[in-house]
Amino acid sequence: DWKFVISIVDTNGEPVYFVKMDGAQTASVTIAPGKARTAARYRRPSLIFFNAMETGHPYVVTLDPTLVASPGGNPIIEGGRIIGAIGVSGGTGDQDNVVSLAGAAAVK
Repeated sequence: DWKFVISIVDTNGEPVYFVKMDGAQTASVTIAPGKARTAARYRRPSLIFFNAMETGHPYVVTLDPTLVASPGGNPIIEGGRIIGAIGVSGGTGDQDNVVSLAGAAAVK
């Protein structure tokens, strides 16, 4: 019964796909694309920035005002190359990340 917003971006973090499930929280409309953009532009999962914040490295938020340090943003890799990223929001961080990883893995 999870309700999500899912955003797909290209390698520059620009939107290429967006869907909001019925009943998904409104705040996720901006959070999901932010997670996807972070994963694409930094070429790594947004979870990396969350972990840095949680372990006492808050400087990461000074890197970019659009950076989202929250689980649920993952690069999409095809043939060993990043072709974009997916961002998911609407559940807990762990739920967002599970859905995001499943979406990214669907490309392989």
